Amino acid sequence: MTTSPSGSLPPTNDVGGHMNAEPAHPVEDLRDAAGLVGVRMYLTISGKPTETLVWKADDRFDAREMLVMIPGNPGCVEYYHEFLQTVYESAPKPLDIYAIEHLNHTLHAYTTPHLYTLDDQVRHKLHFLDEIMRLYPRTTRVHLMGHSVGSYICLQLLRIRGERLAREMHLGRVMLLFPTITHIKNTPNGVWISHLTRWLPRTIAGLAAGALGSLPQSWLLPLVRLCTGQTESHAQITARLIHSSVALNALYMANHEMDKILQLDLPTIDRWLPHLTFYYGTTDQWVPLHMWHEVSEWWPNGDIHLCEKELPHAFVLGHGQAMGEIVAGWLNKHLKTPPGATTVAENGVVVEATLDARP
Repeated sequence: MTTSPSGSLPPTNDVGGHMNAEPAHPVEDLRDAAGLVGVRMYLTISGKPTETLVWKADDRFDAREMLVMIPGNPGCVEYYHEFLQTVYESAPKPLDIYAIEHLNHTLHAYTTPHLYTLDDQVRHKLHFLDEIMRLYPRTTRVHLMGHSVGSYICLQLLRIRGERLAREMHLGRVMLLFPTITHIKNTPNGVWISHLTRWLPRTIAGLAAGALGSLPQSWLLPLVRLCTGQTESHAQITARLIHSSVALNALYMANHEMDKILQLDLPTIDRWLPHLTFYYGTTDQWVPLHMWHEVSEWWPNGDIHLCEKELPHAFVLGHGQAMGEIVAGWLNKHLKTPPGATTVAENGVVVEATLDARP
């Protein structure tokens, strides 16, 4: 299995020109893997090659802690490399980290024209969780972390697999960063996106992205930097999103988010509140301040934070280290609690929610 030096990513020529197909590995191949520190690889999840960032330094599965990261939309995990590298370096060891892309949200050799719904992405992450749990001993504490719509997906995983996870392993922290978990269609950015998708047909958006994506890298990267103000490394990642299939999938999923993410999932949050950490921004146009007030009023004893550093919703663009230090601080604090202290199902009754988990 391919490895790379600590903190680095394998070279890629996914932008501008033909893409090399790196081999896709079944999740079980991680059993013999070692030296994977911030490595990008492809894992076959739900039968689909999936871009994944992996921090797994040891070939043994005796890590006491394992963290699964679910991105926002667009769900390109390479944006999260600096952030997760900071978490890995600052949090207690041993800690294994897996960041899973959303299907067809990044241009690579396995990208297809297929469009995936929000529920499809939930099932995809559910299948990964099921597979990775089989590789770790029951003593492992599993942490979930979601950014933006990834927070909604984390709550869905808790609704569907929370009781089983608590029964078969140990559930640790579930960290929801800038969480889009209620009525995002009514937020300033949600209103803007709704109007955009109403008046800009997906076919036109796909054609525009396809035309830009066909530009040589020497033209595309300066254009991305000019339009976004991003650093060269971030612009290289963004350029991989400028492709018809990737753009259409991001818009298609966004449409589903507007229709699907409505009321707060009160039963799920109530059930797992001792494990939940919420983090809200002060200038977030996807999650306005009144949503922080609403959640704080519903759960006054919850672990609910309001950002004091004015970090933006898209913290991965230039603020990954700052957010990583915050998350590592939470882990350092909460990992002092022995595994299993708060993970026993209430009254010994296990009720597992259902979502059709077929691919």
